[in-house]
Amino acid sequence: MPVGRFGHSAVVYRSGMFVFGGWDGHDTLDDLYEFSVTTSQWYSVPGRGDVPQSRYRHSAVVYGCCMFVFGGVDKRQARFADLCEFSFDTRPVLSRIFFTGRLQR
Repeated sequence: MPVGRFGHSAVVYRSGMFVFGGWDGHDTLDDLYEFSVTTSQWYSVPGRGDVPQSRYRHSAVVYGCCMFVFGGVDKRQARFADLCEFSFDTRPVLSRIFFTGRLQR
């Protein structure tokens, strides 16, 4: 079961709610958990590869079969402008997406 937190993100995909990151009162978190609505149990989703840095106050959305996490801040309030992806179908890991370019204002 995940520790209590705030500033995390939570999205729903099929019968699961996925919770990423947040602040536990002492530090920022980089963990990903799934709550199964069917079994009423929490499952830790293991991290591998290029796992995003711990963060809170970020945004998350489900698009297609993926969860995307954007931005947030670390414990020193440094801001992130990265985009991370987690595929629900293949479940490799929540990983950073590298891109170049600038958004037009």
